Amino acid sequence: RMIRASVRHLSRLIQNLLDLSKSDEGKLVPVMEDVDAPALVEEVFAQMRVIAEQKQVTLSSTVGVATLRGERHLLDRVLENLMENAIRHAPEGSRVSLSLRRAEGEVELRVEDEGPGIPEAMREQIFEPFFQISGASGPRTGRGLGLSFCKRAVEAHGGTIWAAPAEKGAVICARLPDGG
Repeated sequence: RMIRASVRHLSRLIQNLLDLSKSDEGKLVPVMEDVDAPALVEEVFAQMRVIAEQKQVTLSSTVGVATLRGERHLLDRVLENLMENAIRHAPEGSRVSLSLRRAEGEVELRVEDEGPGIPEAMREQIFEPFFQISGASGPRTGRGLGLSFCKRAVEAHGGTIWAAPAEKGAVICARLPDGG
């Protein structure tokens, strides 16, 4: 399980780099389809359980939409990147949650952790390629590409992504057009 998780992480890193290059060239264009939201969340959770178990982090989800409109592979990687980032920054024994709900004619995706949070001054910078928050807890295991990829993929779908203010931990939200 650990080897598979590591291979999947490396594959996602490579795909993120390739898709960032595509985005720079204006060629990151999702093929839009209806995506089964509960199945997508369950698949992502299945992939994230190995790293969550290592840190004794509990994963929870609330899926209030039946479908998402977008390219399944890109949406899968957005969720995986957001969840992996949250798990990495969550303290041992804490919780990471993912929710999907309709909001103002769009679908809002929200990932919350109980980690050190994101300083207000850095809420936009975290989406820049290779940016990492200095002094973040623990050794640097990321490369500063995941959130940058998420921003470009969400925007390619016609959506927006941001770091929301939080009293505790970090909250990353994205809004995607509601496909029905």
